[in-house]
Formats: sequence, C-alpha cells, structure tokens
Amino acid sequence: MIVIRFFILILFMLFASVTQSKESTILSIDILEYGMFDSTIIKKQVAENTSAGVSNLIKDFKLIKQTTDIPGKLGNQFGLKFAAKGIAAKAKIKLSVKLIHPMTVNPETKKEVTEEQWTAYAKVAGEGCSGCTGWTFDYPWEIVPGKWIFQLWYEDNKLAEKTFTIHLEK
Repeated sequence: MIVIRFFILILFMLFASVTQSKESTILSIDILEYGMFDSTIIKKQVAENTSAGVSNLIKDFKLIKQTTDIPGKLGNQFGLKFAAKGIAAKAKIKLSVKLIHPMTVNPETKKEVTEEQWTAYAKVAGEGCSGCTGWTFDYPWEIVPGKWIFQLWYEDNKLAEKTFTIHLEK
C-alpha cells in the first residue's frame, strides 16, 4: 500500500511539472507601440550576434513618435513595446530578437552584417506592456537607408514582426 501511494505521489509530481512547463507557453505577441523612442542606457553588454558586438541595457523606454519612418541620425532610437500573451500570466520568458536590415560594415572588424540577433526577456502580460526592444544608431556606419525589420521569436516560432524604413536626413 505504501509503495502504491509513493508511486501515485511520483506520478502526481511528474504531471504537475509537465503542466507547469506548458503553462509558460507563449501563444502570441501584440505590438503595443512602435516608432522613435527615448531611453536611458544603463550599460553595454556583450552581444556576439550583433555588428558592434555589444548591446545596450536600457531603462525608461518612452515613445516619442509613433511612426515607421525613421531618420538615420546618430543617437536616434527606434523599436517597439510589446505584450507577450500566454497561458501563465507573469511567467518570465526569453525571446530572440532578430533585426534584418541592409548590409552594414563595421570598419574595425570588417564584419558585414544583414541580421542582428540578441536576447530579450519579458513577462507574460495580463494587461499592458511586458517588454520592449529597439535599436540605437551608435555609430555612423550603422546608418544605412532601407527596410529594417524587427522580428520577435519564442523558441522556433516567429510571433511578431514590424518593418521600419530608415532614410538619410537631407
């Protein structure tokens, strides 16, 4: 009898852990705001799959102008705020951000890049924003006119995409 109870307890624990992992499944991502932003850079961190080799850790991500037309100018920031929708509200998730753009060439490394990739962390939203991501023109060689496409991926699923057009200021 004790063995049967122990076996049932083990099965219950296994079932509970499988159920918990399914509860953090992301079903969709809604883009809430997009365009030109302002933020405060806290620090730079290593990001191997980017042309500069670093990404900015930011806070106070605030929309300045909702638009998909972005002037290519040093210091300009653009991107999006989003809500990740899933089964378990407030579960922390890891997303892959891909930014596809015309070719840039880092003059120091001679690295030619048409796709940047980094990790973004967010919480599954009940209501409102659960995360943000963006790009800042930190170097003159990054400013290339054309289509710049943000994609948000969870595991192997692309859940959101937003296209911006970068133009050179006259």
